[in-house]
Amino acid sequence: MPEKRWPGALELGRRIVKQRQLDGLSRETVAALAGVDLSNLGRIERGDVNPSFFTLVRIAGTLGIDVAELVAGIGVEMLPPHTAVLTAREFANERRRRAAD
Repeated sequence: MPEKRWPGALELGRRIVKQRQLDGLSRETVAALAGVDLSNLGRIERGDVNPSFFTLVRIAGTLGIDVAELVAGIGVEMLPPHTAVLTAREFANERRRRAAD
């Protein structure tokens, strides 16, 4: 059974598709201009994969927007549920607690 897509990846994909369509660009054109494999861009737009930062920057640049517009508001709460995220403070507190035990 395929793994459920996480909300952050779905939202990112929606934003890319929306901007691409607003600009009247095909997926093929964006992929070629951004130097991204066409099938990979499709997977990104569907929320199937987690693109690298550099790939996001290339896609955003091709779309004429700042990469921040693609990721604004996508936070840790939109990660898959099995992903543990600690803040630096939580990590330091846990390390101190374990050292004291």
